[in-house]
Amino acid sequence: MLQKNKLQTLLTDNYSSIQERGGTKLESAQGMADAIVSYAEDAELPVAPLSKVKTARVGQVALQSAIFASFSSGDPTMSPITPAIVAYVVSSFTFFSSTPPALINTGLGACVMVVPPILAPVTALGMSGASQADVTKLTANIIHASFKSILFSGAVVLNGVTVVPPVVSVPLL
Repeated sequence: MLQKNKLQTLLTDNYSSIQERGGTKLESAQGMADAIVSYAEDAELPVAPLSKVKTARVGQVALQSAIFASFSSGDPTMSPITPAIVAYVVSSFTFFSSTPPALINTGLGACVMVVPPILAPVTALGMSGASQADVTKLTANIIHASFKSILFSGAVVLNGVTVVPPVVSVPLL
């Protein structure tokens, strides 16, 4: 299940580490992408009980590249990150499965993020002198709200039996 607090902690740890050791924009982008992907790996498909996304790392490199491009450009709205996160979900949220010894339940299909993460308020908050804790909390809130808007459509197999018809627009947990 997606946990906003996990995402906030991962983002905070990344930014703290970058500040403490004077990390580069690339390292910061790598850390942010890893935080998002590590958080996303906990996504569950409720129509296939106990199944988690198994393809969460597929789009990580592309996500990292877009975050780095945003940081490098100095874009105060972080606008390249929005479509990158949406594309990350499309490319990475395709296969869900439970882990043995539980009954094998799977979902294979496509996911769509209905509410894209608009991160411009994060920059505004940071530029107004807010604390790192406030900035990472707002970042996590925005990203988490977007991930909670993801809808899955596709085939579901429950303990070896295909569910007919395919499921459409099922929210993730």
